[in-house]
Amino acid sequence: MNRDNQQGTVRDTELAWLAGFLDSDGSVQITMPQQQKGRVKRVVNVWIDFSNGDASIIEKAADIISRLGISFHTAQKKVRPIYKEGGGKFLPRREICLSIRIGKLTSAKNLLEKVIPYLAGTKAAHSRLIVKYCARRIALGKAPYDGEDFAILREFFEDRGSPASLRNIGYIDGLLNDYEHGAIEAMV
Repeated sequence: MNRDNQQGTVRDTELAWLAGFLDSDGSVQITMPQQQKGRVKRVVNVWIDFSNGDASIIEKAADIISRLGISFHTAQKKVRPIYKEGGGKFLPRREICLSIRIGKLTSAKNLLEKVIPYLAGTKAAHSRLIVKYCARRIALGKAPYDGEDFAILREFFEDRGSPASLRNIGYIDGLLNDYEHGAIEAMV
């Protein structure tokens, strides 16, 4: 994969293709602080991932993202098979999954702003919240997290509705309550 051509022209059809890839085989995520060896890691991370077993699809996405001038990492990981309830393999799968990960706030914001007009699924709403969060944190620099940050994060996890998201909502509510009552300093 050649990333020498940084910031070339990207057509609307390529942005639409990338948005379709994100809608189908990608994810937009916010990860919350977790306990790590007795201390809380107080960093909120934003991730955009594209994954596929077909290297040509990953190469096409990487080419488009490179021409947008957005930094990313590529990786490959072993894929676990999908099993039927009875225990047999459901579908044959490729052994290796390739992925592109975008983790910087500015990179995530810039990419999502380009593809949001073409997103059709629930990732459109999630992406708008991530852009809002990224824009705010970029503007504030290293300023502590505050109630507005917590509100954006809460809305993101509320909309997702998964058990992990619900745990994050409880965590956010606890942080917000502690922050509002002066029990903790704002997260940095």
